[in-house]
Amino acid sequence: VKMTTSTAPSGSDASMLLDESLKWWKQVDLPNKLQEGSAILREQKEQREASKAARSHLAETTKRFKKYVKTMDQSIASSHPNSSWDPLSKECRTLVKSYQEEIDSLTKRCKSSETS
Repeated sequence: VKMTTSTAPSGSDASMLLDESLKWWKQVDLPNKLQEGSAILREQKEQREASKAARSHLAETTKRFKKYVKTMDQSIASSHPNSSWDPLSKECRTLVKSYQEEIDSLTKRCKSSETS
């Protein structure tokens, strides 16, 4: 590799280079970009908090539903031993589990996309 010594630009060249650099930075509009970035981050934080609250509410609702299904299952089983409630009860539990798995999957995807 051959090293060459460059000479400093002349006064007018340096001034022109500085003017071009300043013009470029003005076009970049860094202060505005920072404000936009901050707004996006605030919005994402609000969405994460809203999602967390909704997920928590859904978890509580799901627990109440499962408890209700179990209570109904026990009540019907004790009063009607040969009822057809058991398949429905199992179907409800399977359905709730499927929803929970899908919500978990969506949550993981969302967290993954937010970190990238």
